[in-house]
Amino acid sequence: MRRSAIWSLTLFLFWAAFAHGAYRVRVATYDNYEPFCFYQPEADRSRFREVIMPDAASELFTGLAWQVVLKSYQQMGYEVELFIVPWARALKMLEQGQVDAIFPAIRTQQRLARFRFSEKTVYPPNHLLFYSAPDIPAITDIQTLDRLEIGVIRGFSYGDYWSETVMDLGLEPLSLNNIEQAFDMLVHGRIKVLPGYQLSHDYYLKKWGYGETFHRSKPFATAYSYLMFRPDAQQARQVFNTGRQQLEDDGSYQSLLEYWKMDVKPE
Repeated sequence: MRRSAIWSLTLFLFWAAFAHGAYRVRVATYDNYEPFCFYQPEADRSRFREVIMPDAASELFTGLAWQVVLKSYQQMGYEVELFIVPWARALKMLEQGQVDAIFPAIRTQQRLARFRFSEKTVYPPNHLLFYSAPDIPAITDIQTLDRLEIGVIRGFSYGDYWSETVMDLGLEPLSLNNIEQAFDMLVHGRIKVLPGYQLSHDYYLKKWGYGETFHRSKPFATAYSYLMFRPDAQQARQVFNTGRQQLEDDGSYQSLLEYWKMDVKPE
């Protein structure tokens, strides 16, 4: 019954969009987050905007999260206007109404008070764990972090648990520009610990040939990444929810997971 009501509402919004020529959704994301969102190898990286029609492929950007977002909207008949900008700018664009949604975003209490989230994620659950330098054993006691140099990626959210830990222990992590810089500093001992997302960070370690260079803790949290919408972007949110469910129902989502070598099942 609930699925039928949601589908009816979505059809109404869909045809309302058609009647008013409002077939476009505007989304923003950031680069250098393989395998989820990043420029295609031969793309012109000076371009930060692209409009993709419902029957076209993106010429500029790629990655699992981006393809999930794009395909979910395309099969609902929408064209997608993409902006590739630093996360801080993406957030400001969302606040100022310049885009309808940004991704990938994890839910936190602070964000839930201001924004709305999609029902489904844009990629599978991602464990958060600590990577430690070669001379530091795997972290087993979070209380030991106050004696170590910690790095974090500027603009990343590591969830409520990490925020509470930083406050409770009085930690002052060093803000770093990107994942590559973080692991470079970790391998050279300039930082000793890096909290990180397992799917993306292990992807980079394999790509860069680090292998088992770093010690890994057991996961301390699991992150779920969504599209984060302006509160008034109800239509964009509902259309994505329906399109995303269809990707799962027809097997397209599982095909994307297999293409990007995600050894996980749809949640």
